Amino acid sequence: MKHAIIISVLIAILLFGCTKFSQNNVHVINQTQNDQTHIDQTYSNQTNIINQSPNATVTSNTTVISNVTNTTVTQPKGKPPITLLNLSKTTAPAPFNPLIGIYLYCGDPDNDMLYCEVSIDGQVVVATPNLKEYSYQGIDYYTVPDGIISFVFREAGDHVITVFARDSEGQNASNSVSFTVTNQESVQNVSSSKLLWPVDCEIGADCGISNYPDLDKNSQATCGGTYEGHEGTDIYFSWDQMDKGVDVYAAADGVVQWAFDGKYDRCTSFGPDAVITNPDCAAPTGEMSPGSTSGYQVCTEVGAYCNAKIKAEKGWTQCYWCFWGANVVVIRHPGNQYVFATRYDHLRQGSITVRPGDTVKAGQKIAQVGSAGRSSGPHLHFEVWSDWYSPVDPWDSTCSHSGHGLWR
Repeated sequence: MKHAIIISVLIAILLFGCTKFSQNNVHVINQTQNDQTHIDQTYSNQTNIINQSPNATVTSNTTVISNVTNTTVTQPKGKPPITLLNLSKTTAPAPFNPLIGIYLYCGDPDNDMLYCEVSIDGQVVVATPNLKEYSYQGIDYYTVPDGIISFVFREAGDHVITVFARDSEGQNASNSVSFTVTNQESVQNVSSSKLLWPVDCEIGADCGISNYPDLDKNSQATCGGTYEGHEGTDIYFSWDQMDKGVDVYAAADGVVQWAFDGKYDRCTSFGPDAVITNPDCAAPTGEMSPGSTSGYQVCTEVGAYCNAKIKAEKGWTQCYWCFWGANVVVIRHPGNQYVFATRYDHLRQGSITVRPGDTVKAGQKIAQVGSAGRSSGPHLHFEVWSDWYSPVDPWDSTCSHSGHGLWR
């Protein structure tokens, strides 16, 4: 009896001790960008235990086929590209070039952007690497290079402009904006749309250029000297020339947008030998606001003056601008296929002959050269805009202001 009890206990230990319990199911979740969940599972659990009969001789010949789990894992794609698009104008009279004043952003959160392109009515007009890339607060944006003028619409009609991006994983993103071209306000030929030389002098004879635009902020300019971030062309004169009077002209037909006058005009408040000789030559005190003036700075009223970049980035529709030239004129050029506006800074006190709302013709006298505001001496700071306060470089590699670049 004692031997029978011992044998029963051994049989129970072998039977239960050799049993292998199945594993829990294994789930592999692959979540894509579209929040689609896939469960990809192959599970095999085969356990083969040799049957034991009560009267059998117990041996250790128990075979367990181990669990086999086969899983297929699909590598998840990264995030898709992002595109933004804004135009300076969505309705304009012919002739109209929608690429002037365009703002666009092509980016990919995973830094695997493949390409970006702009199309009009389905036809690609410019694409990377021909798009001009620049950085703003650590984010890369694109602009259409200066001088692209082949898509000027001269007849009324509705059109669509699209920015399209693709990353290396084949994911796409796009943005489209519709624009309307209306009947032209006036007939303008190409030469009358470009810019006249804006001041009464000839370079190398009775004036010179001290600084060209540096819109890439790398302290380099197309045609000569500059300093980092300079946005216009500085045409310089002597104090004697200023005192005798040097006329400043409207560079193209247009409408005066802003005119600021009345500031002291013999400032030497900029450069290595800067001396503050008058409060109007000093930096502003306190915060500036719409319509305010302090030191060498003057500010516009608030209005629908936001450029496409600001609209796209911040969603603003109302903006104002402050200028460091103290005595300043800004002229808009409606219908001009090359230029949105021009700006004239550091003008002689009391010399401005135009007021906001005045219509001006190319070559019309609007002021005289001075040294008002943040200035190192008598000069005209001349800027060309493609949108509200969006400077462009009017010079090309010839460095000629006669029939080249944006010059007539």
